[in-house]
Amino acid sequence: MSESKIFLLYVDDEQLLLDLAKAYLERTGDFIIDTVTSAKEALKLISGNKYDAVISDYQMPETDGLEFLRSLRSTGNNIPFIIFTGKGREEVAIEALNAGADYYLQKGGMPKVQFGELQNFITHAVKKRRAEKAILEHERRMAEIIDFLPDATFAIDTDGKVIAWNKALENLTGIMASDITGKNEYRYSVPFYKKQRPLLIDIVLNRELAKEVSYDSLKFEGEDRISAEIFLPDFKGGDGTYFWFTASPLYDTEGNVSGAIESIRDVTEFKMTEGLYTTIFEDTGTAMMIVDDNIQILNANEKMRHLLGLSKNESKKPDDLQPCITEEDREKLLKYHSLLKNEPEKVPENYECRVVHKDGSIKTTLLNGAIIPGTNKTIISLIDITEQKKAEKLLRFTKFSVDNAPDGILWADENGRIFAANQSAVRMYGYPEEELTGLKITDFAPDFPEDRFSEFWEKAKDNGCLKFEADVLKEDRTVRTVELNIVFLNFEGQDYECGFARDITDRKNSGDT
Repeated sequence: MSESKIFLLYVDDEQLLLDLAKAYLERTGDFIIDTVTSAKEALKLISGNKYDAVISDYQMPETDGLEFLRSLRSTGNNIPFIIFTGKGREEVAIEALNAGADYYLQKGGMPKVQFGELQNFITHAVKKRRAEKAILEHERRMAEIIDFLPDATFAIDTDGKVIAWNKALENLTGIMASDITGKNEYRYSVPFYKKQRPLLIDIVLNRELAKEVSYDSLKFEGEDRISAEIFLPDFKGGDGTYFWFTASPLYDTEGNVSGAIESIRDVTEFKMTEGLYTTIFEDTGTAMMIVDDNIQILNANEKMRHLLGLSKNESKKPDDLQPCITEEDREKLLKYHSLLKNEPEKVPENYECRVVHKDGSIKTTLLNGAIIPGTNKTIISLIDITEQKKAEKLLRFTKFSVDNAPDGILWADENGRIFAANQSAVRMYGYPEEELTGLKITDFAPDFPEDRFSEFWEKAKDNGCLKFEADVLKEDRTVRTVELNIVFLNFEGQDYECGFARDITDRKNSGDT
């Protein structure tokens, strides 16, 4: 079903009025209207869930328009609903709006004016509902990405309402996403402080809140990022836990702040004293190694060996561990070690280091370290953030590819559904960006029928790319000829198609080749 059309169901016991409204509204080509003469028939049709809006008379036999509306809303159906009636009593209008009607319009007057106003009401209600659905879909996709992050992470909108709460945070707090999503008033702070109060995520959106709460180690990193290390003495009834919190804004597609995101990491093991060193090093759940002044690896715990893909027998000697650090990253570690030893106050909180797995793959890790008192040795812990970096890289790569090319670019998944488009594509196909993303290629390209899309996908996959000409149907129903270069990409283990489209209609019509 194309998003450019509006599918309506009109319910009225006057057949003449149904025919008149259908003829008037469908003349523009923007509407497709089904008509029925009773609410009972309408409820049967609506169960198929194909309509964008409902128009209903008020006074009808058996079931009137308000009873029809209440019955629909009681099932959780929020389809736009317009009462269009000859009954002009004010109490009827108030009752209709209170029952969940989007608009109330009285019949009468010049048909052109009357149906023009009805058309405006329909268009506005449908656009509003589609925009709300697009926002919910955007939040759903973002929540899915956040759910895969290894750190405990959540996000809020600008009203402070929780829109994402990942599995790692469920495990940390014991609170399920279903119990906190949609909640506001700082309820997300209760697992940590046992009361509702601002966290870093709120300070990101309103820096004045920093005056209301105490963070000894609060750091403002540029315009966007805030971090702090916090000790909670009785977190979940324990002996005390050190957490590292970091927060930054979220932006919509137009660059406006749409919310904020915060990650929380338990860093207690990095704060243990020397007396607990042996137990921490061997039994902690974090990959750790000990290095000297020259960043020669002296020892590694079991988690570190696992990170590198090595067994105990393969890492008996320190020499067996040296290849895991590239020369480039050895220089970074030398600098980090020097700061730890000589200028600890300048040690960065987020220091990334790459290590080489036994199979040759590169793992990106977040590094934290401390000088072992009385020695020239450094104990270093590494948290694998490879998958997190992949997700960030994919988002940056997609945005760059889509936004910075003169040709129209569409990114589609293996089902042919478009998830990103640049402005050239928006202009070429005539759809607003929020409508174009979410459509399937088969919705506007007759050369890509649903039953043949898998054929195009496999050709592109086998050849790496596919080049041909095709006709596309714009949003205004005009046909343009485009030159398509479809490139198949396997990015970080996921299959995608990227289509580069150039409009050659004018060139074809002029006879140029």
